[in-house]
Amino acid sequence: MAVFFVGLALLLIVIWGTFAYHRIIHYQKLADSSWEDIAAHLHHRWDLIPDLVRVARTAAPQGESVFSAIDGARTRAVEAPGPSEIAEAEDVLQQTLFTLFQLVEEEPKLSSDTEFARLQKELADAEDEIQMQRKFYNVVVRELNEVVSTFPRSMVAAVFGLGARDYFATEEQLRGEIRTVIV
Repeated sequence: MAVFFVGLALLLIVIWGTFAYHRIIHYQKLADSSWEDIAAHLHHRWDLIPDLVRVARTAAPQGESVFSAIDGARTRAVEAPGPSEIAEAEDVLQQTLFTLFQLVEEEPKLSSDTEFARLQKELADAEDEIQMQRKFYNVVVRELNEVVSTFPRSMVAAVFGLGARDYFATEEQLRGEIRTVIV
């Protein structure tokens, strides 16, 4: 009789472990899919930036230092290895683009350029889409990280080598999101 209960207990542990494993895998696949969506929008945005700079260069050649800074920031963003590093690089890129948009306000020829305006709008649309996707990705990563770090699921994650993921946000952005959720 004792063998029966030990066998039943082991069977229940295996069934529970299977469900825990599949839940972790579900969140990992959801995070992967969400990251692929973000990556597609990031690449689209990164592809727009050289065109934006090209148009700005022709209309405002005095902004060469701004254009060089944008090129460098874009390169760092493209070459960043993971979500948290890309978020940091994107923060720098966003600041350099802000400098470009300040230059646009000072240069009437550039502010009236229709191609620049079209590219600027397309860039803003891409940024809006990235922000929406970033929020979804970070929610999924939070859920995944919670699942793989809480006992007893953490044992299942450790056995199969499944771990936490990085958020796609700077530390400042994460504090802002947490503050938004708490308030």
